[in-house]
Amino acid sequence: PQLAYSDMHSIALTRAHWVRGPRPRGMLEMLKRSGSRLGGLVAVVSAWVFLSASPALALTETPDPGMSVTTGKILAMAQLGNTMYMGGHFLSVKTPGSGRQEVQNLAAFDATTGRLLSTWSASVTNTNSSAKPKVEELAVSEGGDWLYVAGNFDTVNGQRAKNFAAVDTATGSVVDADFLPRINKTVRTILVGEGRVYIGGLFTTVDGESRNHLAAFLPDGTLDADWAPSTTHSDPNHSAAVHTLEWAVDRETIFVGGGFNRVDG
Repeated sequence: PQLAYSDMHSIALTRAHWVRGPRPRGMLEMLKRSGSRLGGLVAVVSAWVFLSASPALALTETPDPGMSVTTGKILAMAQLGNTMYMGGHFLSVKTPGSGRQEVQNLAAFDATTGRLLSTWSASVTNTNSSAKPKVEELAVSEGGDWLYVAGNFDTVNGQRAKNFAAVDTATGSVVDADFLPRINKTVRTILVGEGRVYIGGLFTTVDGESRNHLAAFLPDGTLDADWAPSTTHSDPNHSAAVHTLEWAVDRETIFVGGGFNRVDG
């Protein structure tokens, strides 16, 4: 793997094997996961730019009356075909024509009608903590068989699952027994790649191994021992958590965003 630091003006790619480089000053870092040669210099800007849609593509402001309503907050969504999965902190869903139905922080809906899918059910709870359980991120696996669930929880479908798990996309009732890592704190973001699942968050250990806010898993749930970048902050009272991950266009580089100001020291 290669690492690239951002100083909010340019990005320099280092050689493989996590070489220490100049201290990053920006909030945006890039992580290179291939073993290609030195990548040179790439310009970046320090702010995101949002382009408004043309009038021909503008969406109506009127909400669809057929959509369901939850009693709490929806924090994450992921789509597979015509199914929209939603996670957050909510305990019931009200669907027009079918009344209120109890759920536990996860639900699946028909993406066309907005109705709750009664054939899909999964529960996310905290049974050993007074903290409110919540799902902060969802992502579908490469093959579409599994829905990765991340957040702050310790139980999924009655099975011990510390902050990260995978349930089947067809019914939600099956928990992937091979994909139950032990993560000590909240997972906030998931990024699915070819042969890897990357996560970021507040955590500092995964399966007993040190992982400062970033980690990767193989498809069988095994922690990737070779991918272990670390985000930190020069102020020990400041969180260095990772909040978001995203692929570059070439899918060889990962953008990492969060509260840190250093990567690997």
